[in-house]
Amino acid sequence: MPKISVIMPVYNAERYIKIAVDSIINQTFKDFELIVIDDKGTDDSIKIVEEISDSRIRILHNEKNCGIAFSRNRGITEAKGEYLALMDDDDYAPDYRLEMENRFLDAHKDVAVVGGARHIIDEKNNIVKYNSSLMIHNPKRVRAELIFHDVIPNGSSMMRKKFIQDNGIQYKDNMYGMEDYHFWVQCSLYGNIVNLSDVLLYWRKTDNNETHRQNEGFMQNRIDTYRSIQKFALEKNEFILDEKEMCCFLREFSIYKRHKTTLDDLKELFVVLSKIIIQAKKTAFAEEMEYVCKYMFGMKIVKSDIWNS
Repeated sequence: MPKISVIMPVYNAERYIKIAVDSIINQTFKDFELIVIDDKGTDDSIKIVEEISDSRIRILHNEKNCGIAFSRNRGITEAKGEYLALMDDDDYAPDYRLEMENRFLDAHKDVAVVGGARHIIDEKNNIVKYNSSLMIHNPKRVRAELIFHDVIPNGSSMMRKKFIQDNGIQYKDNMYGMEDYHFWVQCSLYGNIVNLSDVLLYWRKTDNNETHRQNEGFMQNRIDTYRSIQKFALEKNEFILDEKEMCCFLREFSIYKRHKTTLDDLKELFVVLSKIIIQAKKTAFAEEMEYVCKYMFGMKIVKSDIWNS
């Protein structure tokens, strides 16, 4: 039985699939299987994978195009490893990634999920942005941050399969590219998530990756889905807001905010965040939640319209 199962859904990635697969095959940690899920694309991605000679590669074929959530869930179900590592078909990992995360999870039995920093790369593998992620090591703060936004680089993550199975955690379909965010919120409700400062992912930003496709065609759907995840996170963490307060929170922390925050907006938001801080006192992450609320409010002030008046 392999120690780690790497899960890689594949859909129309023929330009980058070899570098993605090679980055896993060439890991310094060798005890793994690479589960490639063929999501019935129209290019030669799977043919390229089939031509790579390595017994650790296992290809699963979906009967039809089922989407990334279905494919990841299938990979999780089929995985034989103790640990699950996620990988996208157009990114690549540094050769120490699996070894570093395996060693960390072995040494920290109280941690369910570990992630790391990422560099953003272009179509030619050039780094266009260094360490683009907010790396948070304190799992209580990760949980607090996830109420506002996603802070886990998905393709850098490794998790315990037993933790995922025991808590019935799955990727949700029809999330318009935000299934990762919803997945991490679920994980944060049941276990500790830790980010390492080391770069564990080179994330490719192109006009053809999943995030860009969803941005182009489903902007309003993404806005609505993002809000539904934030609302889910608030409610599951037992923060109770009335309808007006919830609307204020979701409006001010929208993924795509098109207007400047006014002084009246800030006053309303101050009341909402103060209420959350008071309710947080009964939680196990009260201190972290208070810090994040104050930090997020401070950022709203900096970016607000009050400086133009």
